[in-house]
Amino acid sequence: MSAEIPEEKRRILDGKKLRTIRKSRKDEYGQLLIQTKLAQKLNNMGVQISQQAISDYERGEREQIHIDDLKKLAQVLELSSYKDLMPNRPPALGSNRAVLTQPQELRIGSISTTFVVVDGDGEAEYQKENLRCHYSRQPLKVPSDIKSLRVEIERKQVKAKKEGREHHWNGPMYGLERFVRSRTIYEEDLELDIYFRPTDYFLFLATSMSLERQVEDGRGGRVTLRDKYLYGGERDRVVPFLATSFGIMLAIITSDRYLIVTQRSGDVGSWTGCFSASANEGLSRVLDRDESGRPDPYRAGARGAREELSTEIEPADIRFLSFGFDSERYQWGLLGMTKADLSLSEIQDRVSLGARDRWENREIRFVPFDPPSVAAFVMENSPWQPGGLTCIIHTLIHEFGRDQVERALSLVKR
Repeated sequence: MSAEIPEEKRRILDGKKLRTIRKSRKDEYGQLLIQTKLAQKLNNMGVQISQQAISDYERGEREQIHIDDLKKLAQVLELSSYKDLMPNRPPALGSNRAVLTQPQELRIGSISTTFVVVDGDGEAEYQKENLRCHYSRQPLKVPSDIKSLRVEIERKQVKAKKEGREHHWNGPMYGLERFVRSRTIYEEDLELDIYFRPTDYFLFLATSMSLERQVEDGRGGRVTLRDKYLYGGERDRVVPFLATSFGIMLAIITSDRYLIVTQRSGDVGSWTGCFSASANEGLSRVLDRDESGRPDPYRAGARGAREELSTEIEPADIRFLSFGFDSERYQWGLLGMTKADLSLSEIQDRVSLGARDRWENREIRFVPFDPPSVAAFVMENSPWQPGGLTCIIHTLIHEFGRDQVERALSLVKR
């Protein structure tokens, strides 16, 4: 493993965890998995590592590891997540440090994601009158190191544009400040109030897309943004200056019962190449606001279907099923579903004529909408955008019930 690891690719390997897990594993001969054998297995997967390096990790003399190598190490050790080899987050030490240590990420059968479901489970849905958005025009208070990152990003993108190179453009967005979950008095239906503040795309790039950037820790050392601000104990608290975007994900079912699955292109800012739900849209302060400036997630969902798939969806036909965040990028959002009036072939024809944001998707797939077919597709294809996969699973649960979905997933081996 190279000592020169790009900052955004660095992770910390917990040597004690590695040693404990390795000693619980057997090789192909039923013998204890020794360090030399582990190194050979990793070498066969293209990871350049020696027995001595593994020994150094286990003794705590080395810590940093490339995330790609860490994922392969987790694969060799038959772990469901590479995070099982990383240290637990330390206790919070400052007023800005709050929230994320051991999130309850979505797992169904052999499927593991980094999406944390905070409310909803797919079985119930939010009635429109019970999903309320609030908005304050007062900007978020942002720490100075994140402000500096945003300035750096803006300068680089402006320069790239002037030089005629690929670049990101800025745009006004909504950031999540806080939320309040509840249930209605008699029926105990889902109820959710979401509170927003103004942000922009460059601030999103300086936060969600920069969590592995090294910054000063205030004690003479350097840490990642993630380690500086995203640890503590409560998964249900929001760190507003890091929750700088809010996503809307929809699973769309055609009139002839096909699920639309997209694969994100290399031109999007995050989760490039990943399979996802039918439509993925970030709340825009220009395009998705109502008369008072509050965000309208139903309008955003319909816009996503129109811009990415040339498919008109009535906002009133959208059903939101759950709410949560991706712990890897710290992106919050609502997950939902809708049923289109168009068939598979009609949507294909519309997309072939062009879609405003067709470039966001490398490929569009149509999967028969039943638990066995969708389960097989999920298991046979990867990687997946965490929120998109969660959206698809919750849509299946909503339409077919948890038992059928879990049974279908259990019968398909990855």
